[in-house]
Amino acid sequence: MTNQCTLKLKSLTMKMAAASRKTLPQMFVIAVGLVLFVGAAHAQSGPCPPGQFPCILVSDGSQIKVYSDSGTSELNPALLGSGGGGGGEGVACLSGSKNVLYVANNSSAIQVYSMNLVNQQAPFLNAVTAGGGVAGLAVNGTGSLLYASGGSDIFSLTPLSASPWLMLNPGQTTLDTTHDLGLGICAPGVACAYGGNIFTTHFIFGGLGVNEFAANPNLNLPLPPLGEILPHAPPPPQNNCANFGVAGTHCWEHLSGLAFDNNGNLWANSPYTSPTLDTGTFEFAPGGSCGSPFCPLNFIPDLSGAGVLPIGLTVAPATDPLNPGKILLANYLAGTIDIIDPITCTGLHPSGSPWTPGTCNESHFITSGLSRPKYVIYNQNCSNPDNNGYIEICKQSNPEYPVSGIFDFTVTAPLFSSGTIQVPVGECSGAVQVPSGVVALTEAPTIGALVSNVTACSYNQFGQCVPDLISWTLPDLYATDVPVAAGDVSLETLATFTNYAASPSQLKVCKIAGLGTPVGTEFTFTVTGMPPFQVEAGPPSQGGFCQLVAGTFPVNTPVTIAETPNPTYPLTNVTDECNACTYSINLPQSSMTTTIGAGITVVSFTNTQRGGKQVRCLACDN
Repeated sequence: MTNQCTLKLKSLTMKMAAASRKTLPQMFVIAVGLVLFVGAAHAQSGPCPPGQFPCILVSDGSQIKVYSDSGTSELNPALLGSGGGGGGEGVACLSGSKNVLYVANNSSAIQVYSMNLVNQQAPFLNAVTAGGGVAGLAVNGTGSLLYASGGSDIFSLTPLSASPWLMLNPGQTTLDTTHDLGLGICAPGVACAYGGNIFTTHFIFGGLGVNEFAANPNLNLPLPPLGEILPHAPPPPQNNCANFGVAGTHCWEHLSGLAFDNNGNLWANSPYTSPTLDTGTFEFAPGGSCGSPFCPLNFIPDLSGAGVLPIGLTVAPATDPLNPGKILLANYLAGTIDIIDPITCTGLHPSGSPWTPGTCNESHFITSGLSRPKYVIYNQNCSNPDNNGYIEICKQSNPEYPVSGIFDFTVTAPLFSSGTIQVPVGECSGAVQVPSGVVALTEAPTIGALVSNVTACSYNQFGQCVPDLISWTLPDLYATDVPVAAGDVSLETLATFTNYAASPSQLKVCKIAGLGTPVGTEFTFTVTGMPPFQVEAGPPSQGGFCQLVAGTFPVNTPVTIAETPNPTYPLTNVTDECNACTYSINLPQSSMTTTIGAGITVVSFTNTQRGGKQVRCLACDN
């Protein structure tokens, strides 16, 4: 459906005036095409679709599945397809220009995938294990080492300098009865002896508690063992049990997945049930008076009951917008991902006082689409190696249609999100470190303002700023392809968004008569802040019958359009045609929420007679 209003703006593209280093640098004009943008979908490689950063990766059977940060929707279902992770074991990732995902499949090989080309698997030299398949994976903070565990070995592997793929160092391996491993994290601003060290568990009866190994950059030597930091069973005086207040007494022995939270505490799952051991999740804190380096702090019984095998466990970064610092765990047999909020935990360990273990609240997080989930990670937890670059974002006002204020931006790449970057009109951000390669820039919607131009250039070794914006479509808030060179700030990319004060726009609501719905059937609608109105169903061949909603709306205004449910003719489809808008559809609630785009935003509702079936009309124009 074609918009019926045209924005008449003069000089939508213009050259930038020379300015100081921290205001508006000299920029080059980039020619851009005017293409209608329908919805908010932009093609992008990697597991997180545009607008869905951050995201969550789950190993599930033979697939790696991707979920939204809210846990409510599955994203990018084709990621790795049926070829990824034959055993559905460990997952680790490396951001930066390499952008690779490593998958352990409980065999002697680790599969490596390019996140720049989804489903592109690279060969990997088999990491032969002495006692079983590779299961646990972890990348160190600099992206220089990949640790892999399985059976009775821990391998240290290193990325090739000229390739994203890995090679196995021919040096010795570290012997340890292990299945899972993780890296120690110190509390912010606190030096700790275990930061960056390797911790392992093995969830079999009679298995060890948690072992610690010193990180060793020399791959030709085994990792130095530092001992068992958690006792797995008596003999006295060691004790692997504690009283957790209202949760009662619980013991740990055959722990599975483990992770350190942002306070330096260790979390681990107990997957089995026995007369003295319960299925659930333990939290341990360093120091104290319990007789071991880490002491029990909280125990959370698994929601799904005994024997559900909670295996993988991860901690959301402190900067995660929805779940900061929360704990996610994968219940293998229950087919769910659960979440624990540390704020609800009652365990206390004040300095110099006896430990006071407690418990926490757990709730279901991802409850559909999973079969046998084993491991879960956040894309923000991916290590970012040193082959990064820098980007600086500037904000310019179109002088003929000026804007003012502060605008929010986000830089994203596969497995990476910068978080919110604020830029006032007439100024620039600081240099922001991002993965080298191609990144996407997104401007958060600002009511009343749209983008009239985007430019980008990067400095070469001769100090010249070379225009290199790959793509942008007027008046999108997305610059989907902006190259960033690896190097320091002197080689940074400068990107400038020019905004204009857009004219108010209109909203049109259309009703399409689907299969079995008589033309002329009246339906009732409501729009945010407006009284109800009626629209008759019209022929699909002409896009139904439509009604312009009274008045106009500033662009980027969020509105919800809801249809009063009709039991005989239920809603079966909703579409949104608009310039530079974002929207979401809620069929069960017979509604959709959209921002108002430039010109006319057209929302179409299609209803089908109950019991009918949507089929393509060969005689219809659409």
